[in-house]
Order: sequence, then C-alpha cells, then structure tokens
Amino acid sequence: MISVAFTLLVVLTIPLLIVFFAPRLKKSYKRQEAKRSLASKHYPGLITAMTFLTSVIILFGGQLLMSIYGDKGTFVALGLAFILTFAVVKTTEIITEKAKQKEAKGHDIESNIKLIKKHYPQAYVLLTQLIRGIVTFVGCFYLIMYGFSIGLVVWSVLLLVSTACEYWLDSKFYEKAKQREAEAR
Repeated sequence: MISVAFTLLVVLTIPLLIVFFAPRLKKSYKRQEAKRSLASKHYPGLITAMTFLTSVIILFGGQLLMSIYGDKGTFVALGLAFILTFAVVKTTEIITEKAKQKEAKGHDIESNIKLIKKHYPQAYVLLTQLIRGIVTFVGCFYLIMYGFSIGLVVWSVLLLVSTACEYWLDSKFYEKAKQREAEAR
C-alpha cells in the first residue's frame, strides 16, 4: 500500500514540477542559446569540438586508466571525468566572455582572416593546414601503432591542444597584421 501511494505521489508530482518550471527553463534556454550563438560567431565550432573531444577522452581514457591501474583505475577515471567536465564548463564560460568582449569591440572573423591573408599569406596557410596535418599524422600513427583507445585519447588531446595553439597564433598574426596595416597608412 505504501509503495502504491509513493508511486502515485511521484507520478503526480513530476508533471506538476514540469508545468511549474517550464517557463523558467524556457527563459534559461533562450539566454543560453543567445550566449552559444555569440560564442559560435566568434569561435566557430570550438565549443562543440571541445565537448566532443573531451567526451572521447573520458570514454576511452577511462578504459585506458582502468587497464593500467586495475581496480583503482576506476577512481582515477572518475577523477579525470570530473576534472575534464569542470574544465569544459569553465572554458565554455571563458569563451563566452571573450566573445562578448570581441562583440563589444566590433571584431569580425572574416575581416580578421582577410587582413592576415593580405599581410601573411604563407603564414596563414601554415597556420591552418600544417598544424592540422601534423596532428592528423601523429593521431593516425598512435591509432595504428598503439590501438584504438590509446590512439583516440592521444588524438583528442592533440586536437584540443592544436585548437588552442591555432587560436593563439591567429590572434598574434592578427595583431602583427594590424600593425603592418597601421604602418602602411
């Protein structure tokens, strides 16, 4: 009898909670969607790639750690998952704040890329193609030589690091291109 009453309580409470919190959730979703679209405008695909690659690291890195550390590897993998999830959330917040700052300053990615291509055409090709090629080569090497799980973890880590390096180099080349543009005037 008590289990039936508890079941009815849960079954009737959940729809009431959904109806009560739906407007708040909708407003929160719209706010988050506006932030994501702003971040996607200035950092296209970065949050999605970062979330996907971190998920790959957690899934396959956990198996890798459990195979290395045995039973204690489960706790190491859970710690890794917690730390990486926290890092993704904080990095997403930082990216959103940077996107807001860039929007306030009036930065535009297309005009930045055109300016870099104008003053540093070879460096831009090096920036966009060579780094990705090296990461793909090393990732494939690890995938073939050391197995599926190790290869995917190494490849994901390399992609995350190369993405950060690419954005850093892009900002440095943009600053130098702006200086050259100012000197030319």
